[in-house]
Amino acid sequence: MKTPRTFLSLAATIITSGLVLSACATADSTDNSAQRPTSTVTSTSPQPAETTENKTTTKTNDAQDTSRTTAARGQESAQPTGAQMLGTPSMEDRQDLPDGLGDLSPTDVRIGTHQGFDRVVFEFAGVGKPGWFTHYTDTPAQPGSGFPVEYQGNTALNIAIEGTPAPIDPQKQAQWIDLNASFPGAGSVAEVKLAGAFEAQSKFIIGLDKPRPYSVTRLENPTRVVVDIQK
Repeated sequence: MKTPRTFLSLAATIITSGLVLSACATADSTDNSAQRPTSTVTSTSPQPAETTENKTTTKTNDAQDTSRTTAARGQESAQPTGAQMLGTPSMEDRQDLPDGLGDLSPTDVRIGTHQGFDRVVFEFAGVGKPGWFTHYTDTPAQPGSGFPVEYQGNTALNIAIEGTPAPIDPQKQAQWIDLNASFPGAGSVAEVKLAGAFEAQSKFIIGLDKPRPYSVTRLENPTRVVVDIQK
């Protein structure tokens, strides 16, 4: 009678152990599955917001550059701006001859009106610094020939810019403004006119409504001569 009981006890023990092992294996499998990493999709996608922002910035800068280029031809500004007058204005003749005059070509003339003053900008390409002589006259004349120059306005502010020889070679001719150029005025400036070029000097006539105090300033990058006329 002892043998059947022993056999049944052993069988029950084996079955119980098998169930325990099976449960442990299932639990381990579940734990391992829960611990697997799931972050492989998060770090490789592009950032569309930054791309859009960069494109917008570029377009804004392009628009600003285009606006400046457009304003640079003919007139500085149609409306008064916050610009400040350069130099100390007076009615006196002015002269400035730097050491080693340049080899420059007048490439642009701009006229603008601002709060308290009007501005004429002469811009140049080339090397070196420009010099100048200025004086008021009612009867301006061409350099060299002395022929009278017709102009708009009641009086003329002559500005002879040194270091600007007349264009001879094709490259300089392409840079120079037209030798008969005339530019419409703004504010107290009725007109700016190129009277001619002679012996490394280009002569401009600034036609004004009346004689006014003015200043002359040299600027760089790009090379410019700025005439500010007090209102």
